[in-house]
Amino acid sequence: MKLRTLLTSTKLWLLAWIGVLLVACQGQSLFFGENAPMLSPRTILDTNIPVDEAWRVSSLLVFSIRSGGPAQVLLKPDRIVTINYQKGGGFGSKLVSFSTSNGEIEWETFYGGTASSLIADQDRVYVASAGRDVEAYSLQTGELFWSGMDLPDRRRYDLDVQGGILLNYQKATGETEEIVYAYDTNTGETLQKYTEVIDAYYSALVMWLGQFALYQTLDELYKVDRDTKEIMWRDPIENDPGYNGSRHFGIKQFPILSDNKLIVVSGRID
Repeated sequence: MKLRTLLTSTKLWLLAWIGVLLVACQGQSLFFGENAPMLSPRTILDTNIPVDEAWRVSSLLVFSIRSGGPAQVLLKPDRIVTINYQKGGGFGSKLVSFSTSNGEIEWETFYGGTASSLIADQDRVYVASAGRDVEAYSLQTGELFWSGMDLPDRRRYDLDVQGGILLNYQKATGETEEIVYAYDTNTGETLQKYTEVIDAYYSALVMWLGQFALYQTLDELYKVDRDTKEIMWRDPIENDPGYNGSRHFGIKQFPILSDNKLIVVSGRID
C-alpha cells in the first residue's frame, strides 16, 4: 500500500511538472514568438497601475522630420512651450504654449523657422536659430519683447540665462573657438562679446548647478568649478559608432535634473 501510494504521488508530481513545462513552453511561444502580443508597460507582475490620462495633444507638435528627432520643447510648472517645424503638420513653425493642467493652447506666435535653442526664465522665452535674431517673447502672452543681433550661419546656438543676463554660445562644426555673447534680458542689448578656446569637436555650456557648470563635448560630459575652471569630473557620452562626422552634432538640450538624476540626450541627424 505504501509503495502504491508513493508511486501514485510520484506520478502526480511528474504530471504536475509536465504541466508546468507545457505552460512554460506555451508561454514562451506566446510571448516571445513571432506573434508575441504587445505587453502594456502599465502591467507589472500582473498588477495594473491605475493611470488616468489628463489630456493629450497631437504628436506632430513635438516631432520634426527635418531634425530627425523631437522639436524644441520647454517644460515649466504651469505650461509647455514648443516650437514645431514638422512639414505639413501641427502648427508649422509657431511658438506655442500649452497649459499643463488641461493641455489647452494658451497662446501661439508665428516664428517662421527652426530653433537650435529654446529656454525661459520667469518672464520670457528666448529662442535662437541660424540666420536670424535671438528673440525674447513673453512667457505669459507670447508677445515679442525684443530681437537681438543677426546670427551668422553656424551649426549650434546654446542659450543660458542667469541673473538678468542671457548668454549665447555659438559653435560651428570643426571650429576650435566658441563665440559667447551676453545680452541684457530686459532690452536685448549686447553687453559683452568674447571668445573661448575649446579643445573638442563640439562644446557648449549646458547647465549651471550652483558653484559648478556642466559642459558637454561630442564625447564627454564635464563638471567644472565656476570660479577656478577646475574639472571636477568627466564622463564619456555614448554616441552612434557609425556616425558621419559631417552630420553628427551631438543633439541635445539643456539636461533635465530630476530626483538627483541628470538626463543628457545625444544622437545623430540622418
